Amino acid sequence: LELVKACKILHGDTIFTKACLKSNWDMFVGLRKLGGSKNITGRTTKIYDEENAGNGLSGNALELMSFCLGALYEVDGLNENMISELSQFRHALLESTDPLSPLEVRHSAAMSIGFVGILTWEMHEGELTHELHKKVEIIKLDLYITAIKLLQDNDVDVRFASMKSLMLSSKSNTMHPSVPSLVLESIFNEMNTSFNVELLTIRLLQLIAGASLSLEATISAVKEELAHTNGKDKSNLNLGVKRKIFEYEDPNPFEEDLVILQLAVATLTHSGKVISCTESSDILRRGAKMLDDLKDYMTNRFIQDPVHDIFRHSAVFAAAFGLALSSACIIYLGGHDKQNDVVQKSKQVLDLIEKNTSQ
Repeated sequence: LELVKACKILHGDTIFTKACLKSNWDMFVGLRKLGGSKNITGRTTKIYDEENAGNGLSGNALELMSFCLGALYEVDGLNENMISELSQFRHALLESTDPLSPLEVRHSAAMSIGFVGILTWEMHEGELTHELHKKVEIIKLDLYITAIKLLQDNDVDVRFASMKSLMLSSKSNTMHPSVPSLVLESIFNEMNTSFNVELLTIRLLQLIAGASLSLEATISAVKEELAHTNGKDKSNLNLGVKRKIFEYEDPNPFEEDLVILQLAVATLTHSGKVISCTESSDILRRGAKMLDDLKDYMTNRFIQDPVHDIFRHSAVFAAAFGLALSSACIIYLGGHDKQNDVVQKSKQVLDLIEKNTSQ
């Protein structure tokens, strides 16, 4: 990529015509497939897959794709013809950020977000059709969220590469350039002024809801495992039929899910936007189900000790806390027809806590 950029500086835009860039784009897409990537069109139900990430060659191809898109924007401006390439680039980038994918691929993904330049593109609704503006804004927001997640990557080089990409679009003069965690906080503070509030609200709700996607199944599995003791023999605690002999190791121990969840909820709260959409309905539904599980645990548990507390389980606590926090945020902003059910169940759980404490 450095050689391509040097060539552009030395020879100007004469060799980077629109036709040439289109041809190069197809070549770079083919190069990424050659590197082991199995998908580029985004027509898959499973985006995050380490097998789709490829190897170092596909990472280099991703960087070249980002350069090609940035050059196309400089030559021809933002138009409907770029949406296809932007969508392909977004899906290729998402496939390259799995924690289990090779380090060089994740590093290339972090660098590519800055190379493409989309985070600094100025978009005014008067200059673009409403539909085109919305499509580009959604892609831009997805890349922004991806870069935010990479700030918590397991490798320090990936974190710093992502930080540099995000700082290109930052309007803050107080952002610390050498501490990714401080950049993370500053970036969230700027999101309300950088994106359409409605699109941002939906995207952050999707981010929050994704953290508790498997919570119901996890709680069910933990309850089944704890039921083996049945209040009699604690030696049988690990006899759950769904427990693996060797649990999967966390691919990214550096990541703190709750940090991003708390910052996302704080951003939603500060926006003041009344939340009423499919995502908020789903969060409140899960919140109500979680409260039912908590109430059932507090009234029917066999053994009164921390070992049998399902919400102390490592796979449950973070998702449950994030779900409670996001449900509270939706209720605080108001305007949702399903919030009364959650409020009522919350009061019942609080009454049970008070009763157990007094006993």
